[in-house]
This record gives sequence, structure tokens and C-alpha cells, in this order.
Amino acid sequence: VDAIVTDNTMPEMDGITFTRKVRERDRRIPILMVTNSTHLSAEAQSAGVTSYLPHARWNDVGAIVSALLDGRKSQRELPVPR
Repeated sequence: VDAIVTDNTMPEMDGITFTRKVRERDRRIPILMVTNSTHLSAEAQSAGVTSYLPHARWNDVGAIVSALLDGRKSQRELPVPR
């Protein structure tokens, strides 16, 4: 998995819970949360969301995911400190 796009409102669990479960397994995958709630930003970031997007800006999702993947690629290319 290169990146995850999730909504905060889902039938089985909310996006915050989902993000926490993903982060238990992998801290590196970029996660973009789509939401209409502006008050979730701090909670989403503490759960491990990389970025969030209001539903009204759904047309921007492709550009944002590309930027997240570019950032991940850059992080992988950094030399490991010794």
C-alpha cells in the first residue's frame, strides 16, 4: 500500500479509529482523511493522519495524494543517520 484515503464517517468504525489501527501496523503509510468536520484536525493528527481534506475539495484529492507520495519518496531517499 502506497497511501490510504479514508473518510471519517464509515459504517464499521470512524476514520480516527481506523487510522489508529493502521498506525499500530505501519507508521510510514501516508493517510489522507476526507471529512466535513473542521474540529477533527487535532485529533486526526494525533491519531496519525498525514493530511485531511474537506469533502468540498474532493476534486483536489489526486494532487494531494501525489504530494503525499512525493514526500514519502523523499523520506525514503534520505540517508540513514549513523
